[in-house]
Amino acid sequence: MIVKGRILDVDDIQQTSFNNRETGEVIVRGELLLSVKKPSQVIKVKVNPDQWREAGNGKGFESIIDKEIDFWIEQKEFSFTRPDGQTISGSNNNLFRLPALQTQNAK
Repeated sequence: MIVKGRILDVDDIQQTSFNNRETGEVIVRGELLLSVKKPSQVIKVKVNPDQWREAGNGKGFESIIDKEIDFWIEQKEFSFTRPDGQTISGSNNNLFRLPALQTQNAK
């Protein structure tokens, strides 16, 4: 889906990391807080590692702070079982493709 959104502040752009449960590899990705309309709300959007690197580890997103632009978002359902047997499920908003960033900082 395409949503009109706005990153309101540089603090709404965060880098996160986690360990891949299968390989133990540390994965670095990003998260954005987007202010969207209809209905008005703030949503968290995850940015995959490849897109995060392409956006200069988040620096490219700084060029669009406080600008209303189109974001391509996909919602993904997830489910997994913890080592203790507890099943965890939910959904995430994921960036489907990068918005038009001013790439001077993204390289």
